[in-house]
Amino acid sequence: MDRIEIIRIALICFVVSFFLTKFFYKKGFKIGNKEESTSGGLVVFLTVLTGILVSVYRSDIYVWKIFVLFTSMFLLGLWDDYKNLSPFKKLFFQILIVSLALFFGFKTEIIYIPVYLNYLIAAVWMLVITNAFNFLDIMDGLCLGSFLLVSLTFSVIGFIKFQPLNAFFSIAVFSSCLGFLPFNYKKAHAYLGDSGSLSLGFFLSILAISFSYAGENRPLALFTPVIILGLPVFDFMYVTVRRLLQKKSIFKKSPDHLAILMKENGISKKRIIYKFWFIAFGFTSAALILQFGSYTYGVLALILAIILFFEIAFKYYR
Repeated sequence: MDRIEIIRIALICFVVSFFLTKFFYKKGFKIGNKEESTSGGLVVFLTVLTGILVSVYRSDIYVWKIFVLFTSMFLLGLWDDYKNLSPFKKLFFQILIVSLALFFGFKTEIIYIPVYLNYLIAAVWMLVITNAFNFLDIMDGLCLGSFLLVSLTFSVIGFIKFQPLNAFFSIAVFSSCLGFLPFNYKKAHAYLGDSGSLSLGFFLSILAISFSYAGENRPLALFTPVIILGLPVFDFMYVTVRRLLQKKSIFKKSPDHLAILMKENGISKKRIIYKFWFIAFGFTSAALILQFGSYTYGVLALILAIILFFEIAFKYYR
């Protein structure tokens, strides 16, 4: 019954997202002070809210805790879309929202370390993943494709291991992004904006540490969230390390993202997006194989995804 309910929510979220985006586009509805409309964040926010309100899970306190956190980061991103907040001001409010998530009990559950370290790891994790997706939101379809693959992977894990609330949120995010994709890919008519990339990145960072993964017989299970989110994690590390080596601020915006460097070297947007999607698929596939399939094949898939990322990272480094 619960699986049928989740599929029903997926269909509703897809339809709401698609037609809401189409409506905003036709009406010329604009959010933010940029030339392009960043209505994608609002579309996803309203779609997820609709999914909650029409689901059987709407009375569960866990659902509303996550939604409050999602809303908080959405509002921060919306503020940034209009006011272009300074990096430090944005980080300050992100830390406040992450602190609220820790207060709500969202932390890692690593039994080999003290509780305070679980809180610390969770805080760093949420901040890194939130901003990692924000870093990826620099090209039509690039960030959204990663959201789709990551949320789909969490949906599969939620379905197979049947963790209904986490599966519900994962499929709601996936369906919302899928409905928005036709308007964000190729000649984009709408963008996620900071309200979308920050809130969805934060959303997925919480879900990643809320799932139960494979048991102790699979040692890499502890790193499943990192593997699933391998592309944004490695891309974030690449930009951060590059800026540190070149003695630049890691907070200020600059055209040194890997996708931008590839474009400056004559690579078409279409090829860049497909390369990044393929690498993201490699990481998410490796995570699923490590969870449910051959451990050896899972490790090989993971190694291949890492090699593919660093192959382009070194090739276009300058």
